[in-house]
Amino acid sequence: MSDKYVETLGSGFVKSKLESNGVAFITLDRPKALNACNKEMCAEIFELLQKYNSTASCKAIVLDSSSPRAFCSGGDVKAIASSLKDDPASTLGAEALATEYNLICAAAACDKPYISIMDGVTMGFGLGLSGHGKYRIVTEKTLVAMPENVIGLLPDVGFAHIANRIPGAIGIFMALSGGRISNPSDLLYTGIGSHYISIERLPELKKALSSDEISDVASLLSQYAAEPPGPAPLLQLQPYIDRCFSAKDSVAAVYDALEGEQAVQEFGWDPQQVVKGMEGGAPSTLSVTLEHYNRVGRATDSDPLSTIQGVLRAEHRICVHCCRDAPDFVEGVRAALVDKDKNPSWQPGQLSEVSAEFVEKYFQPLANDLEALFRPEP
Repeated sequence: MSDKYVETLGSGFVKSKLESNGVAFITLDRPKALNACNKEMCAEIFELLQKYNSTASCKAIVLDSSSPRAFCSGGDVKAIASSLKDDPASTLGAEALATEYNLICAAAACDKPYISIMDGVTMGFGLGLSGHGKYRIVTEKTLVAMPENVIGLLPDVGFAHIANRIPGAIGIFMALSGGRISNPSDLLYTGIGSHYISIERLPELKKALSSDEISDVASLLSQYAAEPPGPAPLLQLQPYIDRCFSAKDSVAAVYDALEGEQAVQEFGWDPQQVVKGMEGGAPSTLSVTLEHYNRVGRATDSDPLSTIQGVLRAEHRICVHCCRDAPDFVEGVRAALVDKDKNPSWQPGQLSEVSAEFVEKYFQPLANDLEALFRPEP
């Protein structure tokens, strides 16, 4: 892709080009922040996606990164936390989250083939940006995680919708523990990735996407895709994960199940490491996470929570409440990303202090002006 023709948008962190063969590239270019997307970047990607989706000559849309280290490490939570620290009534969080979720809805509803090249770190919003599209390319460098509980936030971006399609309880395991998945076989087994393409072949693929006549995206990708090396470890771990995380109505019940488990070195199953990962999260958001994911898991076809739009509506409410009505988000960002002491002072500090009434408050509608910020595409 020749830089001569690349359009750089106002933020300076998003670049795009519609190639002569009809393939549009949208490239994240904020390498120093591992492509963490702020509100302006999300708005620019949304604008480009809408433009290319309505352009008759556009045959496919590719979302990629200029950095070999990361596809997208998430949203710019430090900016949101900083604004709330300066002004607890700041609406930046509500606006930024709505901008993210509006973009995710547009990506999920995109009429053109939507191809995400998830090479490198793909966390939080990075998974929201890629995981709801049809073509999700992973490599041996892809690293996926939803670590939001360690900053006092719900694992959001519609991951509960994705988790519903992941075998067994692996999705809720990822959401509660922040567990990372980097094995390409695991990424295909979970459905997080649709194709495995080695990093050695990525340049060839990008060249083909930018210059070949595109008539069938699936056939083109299959020319470069391969079976990842080795079996999926998660396939072996599935019974252990399911036993600890399936059909649990409280986080305490998950802990109890994990405490009763023995490590299985052969499969890399270490329940105490899982407990340690969960203990880094805020008791408040761990409890809200389990309740939200359970509600999505129980949703029938007529329930709004069976759709990505309905899930994101609920998540916008939950996450805005996390940002504006509770101290854990600002404190979690401080401990994890600003001071980096990894010693947050959560409020409440214990799971036993989190009541059902406390959790239910996170699911309540927002004030009308904040509620109206989320405008999902039909």
